[in-house]
Amino acid sequence: MTDTIFALASGMGKSAISVVRVSGPQSAIILETLTKKTVPQARLASLRYLYHPSDQQIIDQALILWFPGPKSFTGEDSVEFHLHGGPAVLNLFFDALQTFGQTRMAEAGEFTKRAFYNQKLDLTKVEGLADLVAAETVAQHRQAFQQYQGQLSNLYQKWRHILLYALAQFEALIDFPDEDLPQDLKEKIFISLQELKHQIASHLQDKRGIHIRDGIKIVLFGPPNAGKSTFLNYLTQKETAITSPIAGTTRDSIEIKMDLDGIPILLCDTAGIHKTKHPIENEAIKRSLDRAYEADLKIILIDVDNLSNLDQRLVDLIDPQTLIVFNKIDLLKNRHIDYQKIFPTLSTKPVFISLKENLGLDSFHNQFSQMINYYLGKNSYEIPAFTRQRHQNALQECHDSIHRALTTETEEMIAEDLRLALRTLGKITGAVNIEDLLDVVFKEFCIGK
Repeated sequence: MTDTIFALASGMGKSAISVVRVSGPQSAIILETLTKKTVPQARLASLRYLYHPSDQQIIDQALILWFPGPKSFTGEDSVEFHLHGGPAVLNLFFDALQTFGQTRMAEAGEFTKRAFYNQKLDLTKVEGLADLVAAETVAQHRQAFQQYQGQLSNLYQKWRHILLYALAQFEALIDFPDEDLPQDLKEKIFISLQELKHQIASHLQDKRGIHIRDGIKIVLFGPPNAGKSTFLNYLTQKETAITSPIAGTTRDSIEIKMDLDGIPILLCDTAGIHKTKHPIENEAIKRSLDRAYEADLKIILIDVDNLSNLDQRLVDLIDPQTLIVFNKIDLLKNRHIDYQKIFPTLSTKPVFISLKENLGLDSFHNQFSQMINYYLGKNSYEIPAFTRQRHQNALQECHDSIHRALTTETEEMIAEDLRLALRTLGKITGAVNIEDLLDVVFKEFCIGK
């Protein structure tokens, strides 16, 4: 017999209202016993007193919502109790629920796991729900909700149907070689598989989903005393880093989260890059340079009054994903900076600012936003993007299997490669035997979800 599970679905601590979710075969019995009334009309709020089964004392007056299966979140009979949020009320109510046999506290993610097993959600929708609960920015919310609503699942289902049709046709060629099948059947199937391979390859190039979910890693580099820590504090609008006129204040990397127009950013300030014989400074610089390999985008901040001794390692960091910012332009006094001579490989126009005089900051924000939007492909939110490394791994395997099918001579080997492509694509949605994936997916959930 399947246990009936229960958990607090709202936040812990004192609150005006707490929501307790119950799901399983005894939900109706629990509801009728605690309220001394029959179950209310489905999905219609009902106000009722709750009585403790052991002594019939009133626990609370609560709002009740009844969701008979299979038309519920879990696919089972379920009920929500909206109680007052005091600790004593919840303790008494949980004690009352534990008086019923085969009833227990839910494990983390167990409600959603039951929804998956009852085919209410596939794995991509489950992951979308987890991301929706964890979303901190507008972009994360938008992406997570679209995935929870099935946009990613629908795309993969469309690809699955193409593979299924192609596999069925090749099975027919193998099993019925003497039948009067169309002469150009194999050619037509290969055309559709070539197009599918192209779509998957294009999808694999779009890392937008992972960047939005995990945040874009932006690292701030520069020589000592260029104003990096002051710049970091300006961007975060708080005293994140210690600032000082003494060069080399920052010895280790400082990483903070930012919300830039709804886009999650992981911004890292690093130690100043310069030539030194000091062992601690050299270790700090090494760590700074190591950050360059982890960065999605880079900002190099340079003091315009100290351009003659730039470390070559700083110049070597420049690539198309780098924005150069010249600081302290209030010290220029009409001097011209030949930045192309300093950075001959620079492909984007630098920004000139003064943090002290608040000059050029609007220009920085505009170019910074453009760089991020270009990196993300922000105007293509209507096209779903994969959001996890496991998606990418399975898609790459699927792509490779289709490629082998297109370059294989025999129908038997083509069919086998198409079966492999179907199997790996099914790993993403859970359309195959994926017991080993479930613990990884559902451990992200909180109790009550």
